[in-house]
Order: sequence, then C-alpha cells, then structure tokens
Amino acid sequence: MNAQRLIAAGTGLALAMLTTTAAAAPFGTFDPRSQAMGGAGVAAGNSGNAGFFNPALLGVARDGDRFSVEFPIASVRLSDRDNFRDDLDDIQDEERIENFEAALGAYATACSPFPATCDGSEQEAQDLVNTGNALRGSMQNIDDSLIEGEAFAGTVIGVPGERFAMSVHASARVVAGGILDITEEDLNNILAVTDAAQDGDSVNPDTVDELTSRARILGAGIQEVGVSIGRNFGQFSLGVTPKVQKIETFDFNERIEDAETEDFDERTTDQTRINVDIGAVYDITPALRTGLVAKNVFSRTVRTVDDNPIDLDPQLRAGIAWAPNGSVTVAADLDLLENDPIGQEDATRILGFGAEYNLGGNVQVRGGYRTNLSETGQDMFTAGLGFSPFGMHIDLAAMYRDSDDLGAGAQFGFRF
Repeated sequence: MNAQRLIAAGTGLALAMLTTTAAAAPFGTFDPRSQAMGGAGVAAGNSGNAGFFNPALLGVARDGDRFSVEFPIASVRLSDRDNFRDDLDDIQDEERIENFEAALGAYATACSPFPATCDGSEQEAQDLVNTGNALRGSMQNIDDSLIEGEAFAGTVIGVPGERFAMSVHASARVVAGGILDITEEDLNNILAVTDAAQDGDSVNPDTVDELTSRARILGAGIQEVGVSIGRNFGQFSLGVTPKVQKIETFDFNERIEDAETEDFDERTTDQTRINVDIGAVYDITPALRTGLVAKNVFSRTVRTVDDNPIDLDPQLRAGIAWAPNGSVTVAADLDLLENDPIGQEDATRILGFGAEYNLGGNVQVRGGYRTNLSETGQDMFTAGLGFSPFGMHIDLAAMYRDSDDLGAGAQFGFRF
C-alpha cells in the first residue's frame, strides 16, 4: 500500500507541475462514445479509446472490456457562427469586387487623366456609386467573421488486462480557424471613390488593385502512431503512450478577391517529432474512478510557410466516472489548463459531462453537455447511440449548439 501511495503521489506531482508552465492546443474530440457523453473519457474510457484519452485505462479491466479492433473512428465539428462561408461566397459569387472594378474602369475612362476633373456621364457615376456602396456594405458585414473546425479519424487495436494491457493506434487530426480581416483603409478608399463620383471628380483607377483586406486560415494537421501501455497497481493504474507525430501546418493568407482554397497545397509545411502521453487512474471505490492525463508532454513550436508560430504544448485533463453496475455510467472531464487556439479560433477550457445507459448489453443510449469555460455562449448538447450485437459495435454521436455549430461522429469495430 505504501508503494502504491508513493507512485500515486509522484505521478500526481509530475502531472500537476505541467499546470505552471503550459498552454495548449484544444484537447480534441475523438471517438463517438465520448463525444456523445459531452467529451468525457479520461476516467470513463475503454480499451478502444484509452490510447486517445488516458493510457492508464488499459490497466483497469471492467466487465465488457475485451480485445478490440476499431476501424474506422471518425468525428468532425464545424462552427461558423459568423457565416464566414456565406459571407465570403457573397462577395465572390455576387462579383461585388468585379462589378465595382468594371464600374470604376468605365467611369475612369470617361475622365481626364487622374487627378484632373472628370467629365464622366451621370449613369457611369451612378453605377460606380451603386457598386461601391454594395461592395463596402458587404465588406463591413463580413469584417472579423470567424470560422473554426476540427476533424479526426483513427483506428485502434486494444488488448485490455487486469494487470497489464496495451493498444496500438493510428490517427489523423486537423484543427483550424479562419477570419475575414477587412481593413479600415479599404473601406475609406472605396468611400473616397463613391464620394468623388457623386461630386463629378476624378477617382483613383487602381483602387481595386490596392485592396488589402484578406482571408486568413491557420491550422495544423497532426498524424500520429502510438503504442499505449497500462499497468495496474491495485487501486492505482499508470499508463504511457510513446508516439511519433507528423505535424503539418497550413497558413492561408490571401486577398479576399483572390482567395481560393485550392491553393492550400502551396501553403503547407511539415515536420516529424516524437512525443508522449502519461496517464493515471485511481479507483476510489469499485464503482467510482478518477483519472488524470497529460497529453503531448514535450512542448513543440512549429512554423508555418509565413514563419508564424504554432505552439503545441502539453494538455492536462482530469476526469471522474461512476459506474455502479453494468448498465449505467456517468462521467465528467475538465481541462485543467486553458488551451490556446492553433488558428483564429477561441481559447478553450472544456468542462464536459454525460451518461450512458446500456439496454440489455446490445443498445447504448448516451447524452451529455459541454461548455467552454474560457468563452461565454459556447455550450453544446451531445447525444448518441451504440449498437453492439454479436461482438461487433456501431457508435454514432451528434453535437449541437445551433445550426451554425454542429458536430458528428461514427465508429465501427469488433470486440472478442
């Protein structure tokens, strides 16, 4: 017992020391079971997702934990609260810039060389005023529009055990955020053109070429292969996941009129690194479990094609789970660190909790809730179903805040 307490105290101190120095990218959304339970998985996971959440869970077997093969595992979340996509499409599809440029050229053609007085016709002047006002209004509407998204795909082979267990996983995760940055200089220059046209004065024919407003999308894709090992010491379990990560950054920074996502391939960098996750689990009672995990213990700073830094620092999360019988599980997770954004998205510190009810061992009903403690108004409700007949299982999940902030997940696997 003294040895167990010493191990527990030492691990807890090592993990807690990370809180004094680290700020990290978002913890992540992984398998649909945890996704449907508000993101909780640090103390409530199983051999199928322990490598993603907490490797120490591999050292603790519960009824129903078996050799598992999980493929595919996929989840996605998109938040477009400011209508980033529609706003950008509005400017491009409605050809606001092209119409303004055409009207500008027609008006300038009827003028003496800039900056002399212009003798352009009334119709040409009115066309320029109308297209300039339309463009300026659209640009004001989209200023600071944000979009953020996250996607995950993976596969796992897990072998649980009461004393020692392991799993192997391969995964790919993408996290990104974008913003439409409209400059005050552009708004003022367009206004100067429309004012000049109304007064019959000459205009700057290069106004469109001098626009500086931009669409910016910054993000990272993380591919990793890891081997998770868990060891049980009675009520206490430890786990570790050494892993190889390929980190690919993308830094899209284009003028709004030129922004085309097909250019992403030219805006990437990549590098390969070794990292590690460390986890611990303590069973207070046979039904009540606590967990603590530090993911990506080694801090990394990678640089984009434009030399912008993306910090990938340790993530620290605690969890608790109550499973009084084989039918009910209630769990909660909390980020102990505020996680800095990778791109333009908000910082996160997630509190999530949820429950699962197992109907006869073949159908699981799940529900949950999560909120971002770092930002107000980012609460999400989660729900999902699991079907597990004849050793196979299918899990589905959905996340909802409103029609502009949604998530979903799906998983298929076998357990023997």
